[in-house]
Amino acid sequence: MATLFSGQCLQPGQGLRSNNQLYTLMMQTDGNVVLYNQQSQPLWATNTGGLITPRDFAMQTDGNLVLYDTNGVPMWASNTSHQPGAFLNIQDDGNLVVYRSGAQAETVDNALWAAGSNAMPGPADPIAPGAPNGQAQEILATHNYYRAEVGVAPLQWSDGLAASAQQWAEYLAATGAFQHSDNGLGENIAQGGTGGLL
Repeated sequence: MATLFSGQCLQPGQGLRSNNQLYTLMMQTDGNVVLYNQQSQPLWATNTGGLITPRDFAMQTDGNLVLYDTNGVPMWASNTSHQPGAFLNIQDDGNLVVYRSGAQAETVDNALWAAGSNAMPGPADPIAPGAPNGQAQEILATHNYYRAEVGVAPLQWSDGLAASAQQWAEYLAATGAFQHSDNGLGENIAQGGTGGLL
């Protein structure tokens, strides 16, 4: 089967294969979800191996493709929610794509997310899939430098956590609220203004 339909999920140790049998998407028991070619070379990954105890890789009914740990915490997401009925397909060309519901033709216009947007690095692209770019990469590297100074293991970037934080920040900005979320992860929040001194 090459498609993960709305409401379906992969459990650790399960996988999907493209119709031509050349590409396999595996939800590994180590917590990483990886797309392999027929030479067992990774083409794309969530980069969550060893970081979590995986529960499932779910194509949710809201259209979001999400990797959850056993506590129900999202650790990676395609950020394609608000698209009920969307589905994941492993194409015969090795591309992994989330398509909108009712897509009669699997075309770019119907694609909501593709693994190419989070592809494995090439020789000229040393940043790992899902890693932050620019300022976020610099902040993460600096943070890990100081963690190493005191013998603490480095942190790794999480697309799922970044998406969750972005959604909460947008909610706070839209509502004017100033409060922590109740997602169990916690966050640092700050408030500022543009007014001058009196």
